[in-house]
Amino acid sequence: MTDEIILALIGAGVGLVTAIITSWLNKRAFREEIAESDILKAQLEDYKSIWEIVTKVNFESTQLLSWMAGQNAQMQKEGIPENQILSNLNKEFAPKSIDILKTVMSLNKYYISIPVPLIEALKSYENSIWTVLKQQKFGKSKEIPDKSEVIFQSIREITAKLVKREFKISDSIGGVPEGGYLSEYIKEAFK
Repeated sequence: MTDEIILALIGAGVGLVTAIITSWLNKRAFREEIAESDILKAQLEDYKSIWEIVTKVNFESTQLLSWMAGQNAQMQKEGIPENQILSNLNKEFAPKSIDILKTVMSLNKYYISIPVPLIEALKSYENSIWTVLKQQKFGKSKEIPDKSEVIFQSIREITAKLVKREFKISDSIGGVPEGGYLSEYIKEAFK
């Protein structure tokens, strides 16, 4: 064989190996890109669901607290004794407040796929709902919309960073929230 044929065969072999390796790397990168795209899509759906649930809880909490204040004022005008007012209000307030709290607690299912700052914001929001509705510290009701604003801001910032690819999706779900995953009122209940 002549040198030209040998060089041509070596060149073809190198070209074939290069094509195989390039094809394999491209397929791997493509699979990773599809997987990352699917995870991003799922995360964005989770953020949308969280936003909807928080908005719903805000509305229901506002309606319940407004109803209670209106009923309380009306019954006081009618001269109903304080203990009877509390009994009447509690018949409606207790079950509705439990439903609202259950809805807020359902947000825990998203902890598996959301960043730590959002988990922290949701824990704080859940604690404020508990404080107002179950401990009946109605003077702290302003905390509810304030805490929800933190959640909304966190979702917007995280989404923007993910879409701009300022950090990887895998980085967005790493870490552990300060104090763990349980809200403070739950920890207190088990002491």
